[in-house]
Formats: sequence, C-alpha cells, structure tokens
Amino acid sequence: MVSRRRAISVIMAVLLVWVPLKGQKLNQGEVLSPNKARNYSLFLTLVPMACGLAMVSADPKGESGMGSLGSLLLWMGGTFGPGAGYLYAHHPWGFWRGAIIRTVGLAGVAGAAVATWDNPDASGGWEIFIAGSALYLGTGIFDILNSAKSAKNYNEDHGISLKMKPCYIASRKAPGLMISVSF
Repeated sequence: MVSRRRAISVIMAVLLVWVPLKGQKLNQGEVLSPNKARNYSLFLTLVPMACGLAMVSADPKGESGMGSLGSLLLWMGGTFGPGAGYLYAHHPWGFWRGAIIRTVGLAGVAGAAVATWDNPDASGGWEIFIAGSALYLGTGIFDILNSAKSAKNYNEDHGISLKMKPCYIASRKAPGLMISVSF
C-alpha cells in the first residue's frame, strides 16, 4: 500500500511541474494573459506545498520515506512555484531573483534553527528566524502578485499596438482621425 502511494505521489509531483508549462512556445505577436501568469504562480506554489504537507503529515516518523518526498515538494513549491508566472511571461530573471532571495531566507531560518538548537535563548536566533521567514514569505507573495505585471509588460514590449487620436487636417480644413500601428 505504501509503494502505491509513493508511486502516485511521484507521478503527481512530475505532472504538477510538467503539465501547466507544457507547450508554452509563443508565436510572434501572441498576447500573454496576466491572469494566466498569476494562476501559474499560485497553482505551482500551493498545490506542491499542499501535497508535500499531506505527505509529511502522513509519515511523521519517516518510516516509508514519504516525509522526505513531501519535504522536497514543500521546498520546491515554496521556492520555485511563485516564479512560474515570470517564466510564462518570458522574464527568467524575475524567476531566478525570487528563487535566490527565497533560498537566502530559508538559509536564515535554517541558521536560526542551528543557532538555537541547544540554547533556545541564544541571542539573535529569533531575530534571524523572523527575518528569514519574512524574506521567504514576502518574496513569495510579491512574485505571485507581480507575475501578472510581468505578462502585461511583455505584451506592451512585444505586442501589436493600435492607437487612434483625433487630429486636424489643415489642407482640407476638417477634423480627422490619426491611426498608428506599431509591431
């Protein structure tokens, strides 16, 4: 029974990462959806973390190895998931920037755990823990919310723009309409 659960968990982990981003090659002039970018970030953060939390809580003693896979899903979902919308919006630097900052925040949390392992009253331990947690959670929320903006920026830079404005045609002494198209 445990091996069937493990197999299903591994298959779900692979599908969660592969399916939403499959086939995201853009044709020239294709418009990106800001909502889709935000949804990718939200989906690829919350679902792996929820599955990982369920796996860790199902194996509290670590007997079946499900807790290890669950911990991996928790880490991957929390660290890389919020930046998925940036990848959709062709902004890989936003993805890597957030992942690196969240890794630094997680390292701060781990450092605080090490510093206070033997002595919970050790100076600076709680401050490092709070700062690392705030960095991890703050950049995750920031990336999820700003992935839509990244898609909008891509559309402005690479999309077709059609602008119309009123004008006055002096040679005909009449009002007119100026239309400009840019690619």
